[in-house]
Amino acid sequence: MSFEQKHPPILDASSPLAGLVIAWAHQRAKHGGFRATYVHVLQRAWLIHGAHHIRRYVKQCVTCVASRARPATQLMAALPQERVSPSPSGRLFQRTGLDYAGPFMILPAKESKRTTKAWVAVFVCLASKLIHLELVGDLTTESLLGALERFSGRRDHPSEIWSDNATHFHRADLEIREVFARQNVTNQLAEQGTLWRFIPPGAPHFSGL
Repeated sequence: MSFEQKHPPILDASSPLAGLVIAWAHQRAKHGGFRATYVHVLQRAWLIHGAHHIRRYVKQCVTCVASRARPATQLMAALPQERVSPSPSGRLFQRTGLDYAGPFMILPAKESKRTTKAWVAVFVCLASKLIHLELVGDLTTESLLGALERFSGRRDHPSEIWSDNATHFHRADLEIREVFARQNVTNQLAEQGTLWRFIPPGAPHFSGL
């Protein structure tokens, strides 16, 4: 052993010089933690109460703190019951999500040469994610009601429809309630009324489709 190793300098661990030795040792140890830093400190000096100051330095090292940081985890709310459980009757599309896709440029007829805009009404079964598509010519309430009528003719009347806060959806909801009120001839038809639910504005992820 060399003379420096047999007789290392004795420093007060709280002194500025001891702080420089600890910083050098920690860099030399490649941020390896307390034990690796302590070994390199002993190669240069003997620190009085050095273990406490070395632990504190390693604990406060910015690089070490960043390397020990835990990755953030996304907090997810529980899925709505309508999306994870089948409908009580067991049929599809009893709880339905509705949105528009488009616009698309289409030819309204085979002999037509001029394209027009069209949209697709996308009906999604919340439980099974089965998709039903209906073509609509514009964003008017009449077109939406026509798509709902064709959809109901194929899939039966849904008990719930989930959609965003589009204006034509709100108007359709009012008109559908009026239609069901006029068709309220028997109790059975009255029980087939569709409940229209709207997700919060600017939050399309609420529908989960």
